[in-house]
Amino acid sequence: MAVSAACVVHCAVVPVALVAVPTLASQWERVEGPLVWAFLALGVAGAAVALVSGFIRHRHPFPLLAGWGGLAVLVAAEQWDGPVLAAVVGGVSLAVAHAVNRRLVKSWAACPCPGCRDTRSGR
Repeated sequence: MAVSAACVVHCAVVPVALVAVPTLASQWERVEGPLVWAFLALGVAGAAVALVSGFIRHRHPFPLLAGWGGLAVLVAAEQWDGPVLAAVVGGVSLAVAHAVNRRLVKSWAACPCPGCRDTRSGR
């Protein structure tokens, strides 16, 4: 729930930041790098919490691996001034990882088998 709230805040802040960019055009060179890295840091932290907590519940490695791979591509694209396509691929990979993670957590919560019940109850 908290990660979803952080996502809502992130999604609300990014458009405002993008609208504010033209007013900061004279200072963009000075502001761009730290701003991008701040958003990447928030994204890495949020994804870490969401993907790791989901993995602890459902134990499927795909969302964790796809999410970390997407984050790695995003960070690499920013670090080495990669093409925009690299950032898009990283973002799509991260979005797919979150969608699969959410589906797996929901199916794990509804699973009636004894093994899942035991992990939900902490046994």
